[in-house]
Amino acid sequence: MAKQLLARPPWRWLGAAGCVLVLQGMRLSGTRAGLAVLYHRIRDTPGDPDRELVPALGAALFRRQLRLMRLCFRTVPASALHEAVHRRRRGGRFPLAVTFDDDLTSHAAEALPILRGADTLA
Repeated sequence: MAKQLLARPPWRWLGAAGCVLVLQGMRLSGTRAGLAVLYHRIRDTPGDPDRELVPALGAALFRRQLRLMRLCFRTVPASALHEAVHRRRRGGRFPLAVTFDDDLTSHAAEALPILRGADTLA
């Protein structure tokens, strides 16, 4: 059992609550850092990892991920990420930008309404 536990990435055995606690502790540092989260494609239903090289992320999971990001990070537009990193102070949330890697029509049709609904766009 311990061997299986150690073979998993840390965030898998910590769970969401554990990751939130770790991030809260990290906020106490004066580290100036930020994150850019890259998505490929969002669809109502998730893609099939057995048939697709980069399967689409399901809309429900995308919404849950955005809620967690808003809880733990300060979301900013990608164009403002660099400046937000330099303005971050001890105790402040780390800035995070949500980005997409291709120019797919699904970004506007599927992802944009979810981003607006999650109040992720600044």
